Formats: sequence, C-alpha cells, structure tokens
Amino acid sequence: MSTLGTTTRSIQAYINQFRLEKKRVLSKEILENRGDTRKLYSIIRSLIGTNRNNPMPSGTEQMLANSFSDFFHEKILRIRNQLTDFPKYVPERRCIPPLHQFKEITMEEVKRCVMSAPQVL
Repeated sequence: MSTLGTTTRSIQAYINQFRLEKKRVLSKEILENRGDTRKLYSIIRSLIGTNRNNPMPSGTEQMLANSFSDFFHEKILRIRNQLTDFPKYVPERRCIPPLHQFKEITMEEVKRCVMSAPQVL
C-alpha cells in the first residue's frame, strides 16, 4: 500500500467526518432555535456569507446616473449592431374598427362582471 493512497484515504475520511460533524452541529443549532426566527435568520445569514457593506459604487449622484446611463446606452448600441443582419420587421396591417359608441350598462351588470373576474392575490 502506498503512502499517497493512505494519505488520500485519511484526508477523505477527515473531510467526511468534518462534514458529518458540521451537519450535526448546524442541525442541533437550528432545532434549538426553531421558534426564534431572528436567530434562524442569523444562522442562515452566517452560512451564506452575506455582506452587510453597501453594494453601491462610490461617487456623486450625477456620476452614478451618468455611469448607469452610459452602461445601458452602450448595451443598446451593442444589441443594435448585432441585429443589423436581421430583416426589419414590418407587422401585418389589420383592419380593426374603431370604437365609436358604447352601450350604457347598469350597476348590476358591473357587479356581475367584477364578481365573475378571477381573483388575483
């Protein structure tokens, strides 16, 4: 048996034990704090490593606005340049009669329409 093979197996065994212990400790901590949403949120935040620093770039409001504008202007130009090989889209002409008159409806008809509409949450 080679020394390298033995070392690799030992390292893998250590990693497996470490993962199992980490899982056990975290599971225990979560179960102990199952009623405390603030503590649970803190545990999750520590696991995902959120950064509390301000992610906004530095500079004046005018500089930030100009940078934002430049970014999207350049992006639009790149997209336009990529679309030069495509034929221009011309929508099919449709004859849709304009609405010139409306029929008066009763309050009861309005209620029926509203009540029959699907609910949106």
